[in-house]
Amino acid sequence: MRDILPSCQATFSSRSFEIQPLCPPTNKISSLEDAPRRLYLTATLADDSILITHFGVSETSAQNPISPSSAADIGDRLILSPLALNPLADETRIRQVVRSQADDYNVVVLVPSYRHAKMCWDEYAERIVGADDIAEVVELLKNGHVGLVVFVNKYDGIDLPNEACRILVIDGIPEAITNSDRREAEILGGSDYLAQHKLQIIEQGMGRGVRSTEDYCVVLLMGTSLSKVLARPEMRERLSPATRTQLKLSVDIAEQIESNNLQDMLEVIELCLNRDIRWLTHSRQRLAGVQYTTGSIEPYSFYFRRAFEESVIEQFGIACDAMQDAINATDDNRLVGWLLEQLATYKQKIDPVQAQNILTSAIRRNPRVMRPASGITYQRARTGTDQAKTAYDAITDRFKDQTELVLGFRELADRLSFNNNASDFESAMEELGTVLGFKSQRPEREIGKGPDVLWSVGNSKYLIIECKNEAKVEVWKKDASQLAHSMSWFAENYDNTCTGIPILVHHSGRHAQDATSPPNAQVIDKVRLQGLCESLKQFAIALANRLPYDRTDVLEALQHQGLMASDFIDRYTISPTRSD
Repeated sequence: MRDILPSCQATFSSRSFEIQPLCPPTNKISSLEDAPRRLYLTATLADDSILITHFGVSETSAQNPISPSSAADIGDRLILSPLALNPLADETRIRQVVRSQADDYNVVVLVPSYRHAKMCWDEYAERIVGADDIAEVVELLKNGHVGLVVFVNKYDGIDLPNEACRILVIDGIPEAITNSDRREAEILGGSDYLAQHKLQIIEQGMGRGVRSTEDYCVVLLMGTSLSKVLARPEMRERLSPATRTQLKLSVDIAEQIESNNLQDMLEVIELCLNRDIRWLTHSRQRLAGVQYTTGSIEPYSFYFRRAFEESVIEQFGIACDAMQDAINATDDNRLVGWLLEQLATYKQKIDPVQAQNILTSAIRRNPRVMRPASGITYQRARTGTDQAKTAYDAITDRFKDQTELVLGFRELADRLSFNNNASDFESAMEELGTVLGFKSQRPEREIGKGPDVLWSVGNSKYLIIECKNEAKVEVWKKDASQLAHSMSWFAENYDNTCTGIPILVHHSGRHAQDATSPPNAQVIDKVRLQGLCESLKQFAIALANRLPYDRTDVLEALQHQGLMASDFIDRYTISPTRSD
């Protein structure tokens, strides 16, 4: 990388400093670059763009892969997403059912983090396994009955054939590991690009338990984030043909269950595990006609890779032209903002002033990208007058059907957890304000100063929110001072006709002796946050039961759950307390 530093990005965190190229520099590997033929082998690759962006494969080759004539030889899988079938299902009960099956079968659970493993599976698992112990535990599973084993953030690279894994549970979407990946996930959060990338990792995970034509496995997909992605028809269409067919067959059979309870789901699972002739017949018939097809290719991918390769040989003008072509081929604002940031990286070498102008344009498309050196002018949040109408517009734009609506609000409630990291929590608070019908911003993230989150709740009133969800003890002096600084920022940016209410999100809200929050400060503590999350779920259920709902239905549901601006403070906040 020493030779291509201008084509790299540097990412700092509190613990590390990373340098990473904007694309993998595979052309630096002479044996690969000079090879007369290159073969790329993969079993599951619904998005072929990665062949172009990561390996420099030509667009023609990526669009014309060599594939088997039939996809009927991948083995037998029953794939169920309990929450997609019933968005009100209790995941604790599902875990208990899975645990009961571990008495007879090896059950492998894939989770995104140790935190998730401890919180959700600790009482059910024989082993929770990290990277250092994976090889040992895989051998144990292959050699006999172990029970329920949890693997942390390991969605590929392990083979669990035959009795080593008869039930595979994928509980949650994998988390980004490197600083660069975390930053990309934050910038592109909510985009189809990121959803497809995660879906590809999930599909790789589904293949861990079936390693031959004669092998079979039950796959359970859990977690609100994962279930929400799979509930979207356009995302399911991006799965490989065989996986899509097996998922459709499983859903067709599960939908025939009248009561749709867990006992009935267990009966469907046993159809696969007991090799029921009816299941085998249907499964083989469905797969018999399935053929592999060309995966999707993002229109921008060829230009993106070309820009990188030109920058490596210091042809930055050509690189900028190629990156502009990539931007022109994209209509997703989040992705456009991210690509504009890459364009600014290349433009910096030949025109630093224009590079800063490009960053200004990028941040208008996606406020989470890098800020220009001179900063940006803060745009005051508009103050609306019809909360129900604004909420209706936001909800109908995000959620297309009953399942997406309920799962979307369940996922939002899950993200509003004191166990979540600060950035994800603040993002969830911003989204919460939007779906409740408020104008919502993250000034500190977007312009480098101000509160973590700001809600414009109507009638020239604003909630100034500082999120301290990772704090477990008292409100320290610096936390209270930060809230006071945010109120000072508010006074500088809004005139005296506007009223700001300082809100601190904190586990207890109990202030240390030397900590003083600004006047009229309120606290969303653990109890109030739990109540708020429960109200969000009930709000979504109420609307789902009224489909097709209208603005009046949204208004009534907001009022019933105390989510109107006039009720929010009284119902979901308390006054700060003082430590003895």
